[in-house]
Amino acid sequence: MQKPEYAFYTKRPEIRSVKDLAGKTIATGSIGALLHAMSISLMRKYGVDISSVRFVNIGSSVDVFRAVAAGTVDAGIAEIDV
Repeated sequence: MQKPEYAFYTKRPEIRSVKDLAGKTIATGSIGALLHAMSISLMRKYGVDISSVRFVNIGSSVDVFRAVAAGTVDAGIAEIDV
């Protein structure tokens, strides 16, 4: 079984790295879901204060990508094949 790969997506030009996600609204799945856990893990790895981020439960990877593309959130993590 091939392991899925994920990436943070954004359409905001001022977001150029994970550190730029501080203070932003991030689309994820529900609390404890894979997308949420991966978002938190990656942000912690790069020193982002999680308490400064607003997480929004959007749903699946496809839903997260659509929300980012529509501009309803600042960024979100989703599978790279969406």
